[in-house]
Amino acid sequence: MCINLAFVGFDSTDIDTIVLRQYQPNTAFKNPIDTFLITRNNGLYIFTTIKDTTIIYRNSSDDSAHITNGYDWDVYIPAKNKTTYILNIARIPGTGKHGCLNSINSFKQDSITIIPTWVPTGQFWTDGYRAYIYK
Repeated sequence: MCINLAFVGFDSTDIDTIVLRQYQPNTAFKNPIDTFLITRNNGLYIFTTIKDTTIIYRNSSDDSAHITNGYDWDVYIPAKNKTTYILNIARIPGTGKHGCLNSINSFKQDSITIIPTWVPTGQFWTDGYRAYIYK
């Protein structure tokens, strides 16, 4: 199971380009092992805005650019020169619901431990766990 990014209060132009970087865990966000450019209208991502929140879903079965456990991540918003750090994603094997193999027990976003809840919307591209990033 992965974590979808949810941007709260941003103008659409602020988040039309996002950089997602993947790191080996516990390396203090040094030397990314992969970098993904998230842009609107490239077919790889679905941007869905519900009220003041835009949810971004990776539209692919390729797990390489999904925010999952086993790595540390940073999310950089160039238009705002803002970076959010996501790490210590803890999964509970074999406890998945809603068709998932594993539930997410917790993760750390910046310095705060998050206990996420599954957000059901009835649409696969907006269902799921979220990391909320505020303007």
